[in-house]
Amino acid sequence: MNFFKDGASPVPTTDVSDALIASELLEMTKTSALLTTTHYLECVTPGLREVLRLGLNNCLNAHEEVMEIAIKNEWYPAYLPPVQQLQDDLKFLTLVRPHATV
Repeated sequence: MNFFKDGASPVPTTDVSDALIASELLEMTKTSALLTTTHYLECVTPGLREVLRLGLNNCLNAHEEVMEIAIKNEWYPAYLPPVQQLQDDLKFLTLVRPHATV
């Protein structure tokens, strides 16, 4: 995925941009949703399950809001053809982990 506008390099950097913040927020909301779902499925206490269900809905709503902003600002290439998405992902992988095998 390339969260950087105008073809800038997706190599990790210490520069902070709105696109970088959005990508981090997307990652955090996905992780939170996965963890909350796991805990929900393992929980047997009805009251706690309700709290977790509400928390999961909050995670999903937050992810949707950030995703809409990222797509609107062209920070997230959601509508690229699948082949282009794979090529971009492979390019990013080779930049971040040059010795990784696919």
